[in-house]
Amino acid sequence: METVVGGNGASTDTELFARAFNYVIGTKFRIVSGYPGQAQIVLAMERGEIQGTANWSWSDIEKQHLDWLRDKKLRILLQLDLKKGASPYLHDVPLAMDLARNEGQREVFRILMSMKALGRPFFIAPNVPRDRSDALRNAFMETMKDPEFLEDARRTVGPVGPVSGSDMQKIVAEMYAMPGEVIAKVRQAVRVAGVK
Repeated sequence: METVVGGNGASTDTELFARAFNYVIGTKFRIVSGYPGQAQIVLAMERGEIQGTANWSWSDIEKQHLDWLRDKKLRILLQLDLKKGASPYLHDVPLAMDLARNEGQREVFRILMSMKALGRPFFIAPNVPRDRSDALRNAFMETMKDPEFLEDARRTVGPVGPVSGSDMQKIVAEMYAMPGEVIAKVRQAVRVAGVK
């Protein structure tokens, strides 16, 4: 059965993940492209133009549409992450990795979900002295624990769930260590039809 999802560009997560799921596990997402952003995709869902989206940040749902979850107007089918979210609304929602039927599919999802786990990363140059990079990492993580900062973030963008610098470094190292044939599978999974 086909599910119509909104997209906002061939290289965006709303379309990339729909194509990847179709390719890897055989879903039947039909992408309606051309929406300027996630807000317009959500509006199209409300109007009944489309049935859903293949990528929507939990913080946005939690901040702006928690009533949809509470009133069962929204059904979350999958979590796009390496680990399950903490919200009670997500406890029974499987990870994309849970749908993989073999190791090849798990490897493709591991790379794609690693992208999601990184979120919006901050980087510094590789030659920054270790004591400075450690100081920046520590300051960042301390900020992520500051009650005033967290309250301001909750009001403006929703809850924050940072990944530590060392965890990010581990995720990136694991992705770079993947064999070339796995990377080729990922490229094929997200490829736009007709583009080589």
